[in-house]
Amino acid sequence: MAKKNKIKRSLDDFIKRFPELESIKENMWEVFLEMVKTYKNGGKVLVCGNGGSAADAAHIVAELMKSFMFKRELKGKEKYNLPWISKDDSNSILNQLEYGLPAVNLCAHIALNTAFANDVNSDLISAQQVFVLGKQNDLFIGISTS
Repeated sequence: MAKKNKIKRSLDDFIKRFPELESIKENMWEVFLEMVKTYKNGGKVLVCGNGGSAADAAHIVAELMKSFMFKRELKGKEKYNLPWISKDDSNSILNQLEYGLPAVNLCAHIALNTAFANDVNSDLISAQQVFVLGKQNDLFIGISTS
């Protein structure tokens, strides 16, 4: 609960810096709570956007897949239970890997997106990916500044 309070204070500070976002502050908090629920239930976040918002989608996914404000270092036994790492490489690799939150940038699949747009329907590019990749407990975030 202390971490949620810290995050709530961060949101309050953010709104003070950008008061024009006050009208969507509660929506931002609700999205955060949905993301917490998604990850607690073993889900992942699927993100897409159009135009410049596709870059925003990529940025969001990057911040989820690596640490951002809070470090997510591997600890204890977990560091040594990765069979694909050789003993020679283990220290250098394991000291750099960090936990991430599962997320997929739906804009990054260029070949699929352009093929589906060409062969089927460009309006359904993201829907196709959510249909194939999305599972119960996942969260979809679509971004558009248009």
